[in-house]
Amino acid sequence: MSSYTADVIEAIIRWILGCTVIWGVATMIRYIIAYTAQRTRIVIDRLVIGILFNAFFIVGLSTVTVWAWDAAPSKGEGDVVLHHVSRVLVSVVVVRLIDTLCLRFLEQALTDSEDNSNTDMLVAFAPMIRALIWALGILLYFQYRGVGFTNICAALAGAGIGLGFALQGPARDFTNYLTILLDKPFSVGQLIKYGEIVARVEKVGVRSTQLRSMDGERVVVSHEDLLDATLHNLADIPRRRLLHRIGVTYQTSAETLEEIPELTRKVISTIDGAEFGRCHLILFADSALEFELVFYIPNNDYSFALDTQHRVTIGIVRAFLEKGIEFAYPTQKVYIERNIEINNNDEFEEEILSKSFKKQRALS
Repeated sequence: MSSYTADVIEAIIRWILGCTVIWGVATMIRYIIAYTAQRTRIVIDRLVIGILFNAFFIVGLSTVTVWAWDAAPSKGEGDVVLHHVSRVLVSVVVVRLIDTLCLRFLEQALTDSEDNSNTDMLVAFAPMIRALIWALGILLYFQYRGVGFTNICAALAGAGIGLGFALQGPARDFTNYLTILLDKPFSVGQLIKYGEIVARVEKVGVRSTQLRSMDGERVVVSHEDLLDATLHNLADIPRRRLLHRIGVTYQTSAETLEEIPELTRKVISTIDGAEFGRCHLILFADSALEFELVFYIPNNDYSFALDTQHRVTIGIVRAFLEKGIEFAYPTQKVYIERNIEINNNDEFEEEILSKSFKKQRALS
């Protein structure tokens, strides 16, 4: 048998033996993990196990291939190419493994916090985390290949200056997007008041937020305008306070006025979702005796609050009609008094005397 044939056979044996060892070790590790998971309370993610085994197989096969190739009779450029390809492949697999594991553990941590807005935060930060991990992996690979960090940093600094001027607008928009995700002034589905617009948040994008107004119109607002304005989150109210002014006529008796607070309390107590606060006579207005009614709605749903307010108002109107209590409305009464002013001048006296003389002649 020639030496060439012996080298080829040795390379094949090495490759088969290495693959067998890798398969055996992987099977044993999988069995140990499954047995441990059944006997203990350790929760192991199947996705993580799959990623680890895929990385193990790729790295193992690359190592076995290089080990078998060293026994092959062919030398020269093939060795250099194979070693470079294997190093690049192993580096890519390791970086991809670290990237996937970091994002998976971060997703699991955010999911355990039971906050739905964390999903949007993960979507926003995932590209940054992935880019950072891959950048560090590339830098470490170049450092391993003998390329100095000084040259790499100089090249990145020159490119960063140009990109900084070109990406000022997108960078500002993305910063505002991260500010909204971190501060959480609102979330998707909540009702907010922006200026004179009352709308529900439909989507929070990277550059703008889409709102759906009460009229059904879609309103698109940039994040910069949202952060500069004063927002009212109408959904983030654990207990909503509503105030009414009720005016009755001045002809209402004192006994009836004393009954109005108790009457409103009974009306509100019969309505689900409403809690009575107080009711007092507070003002002698121009055309009414005004009561101030305060009640609470222990719900942050704006539509539910409007429905409850409607039922309370209708209930008060019906109760007042049954008691004969009249609601006041703006009225004014004008009293006119006529006074005759007598002037003591000669002409006026002559006119009075002339009329008196004529009246006496007529009677005679």
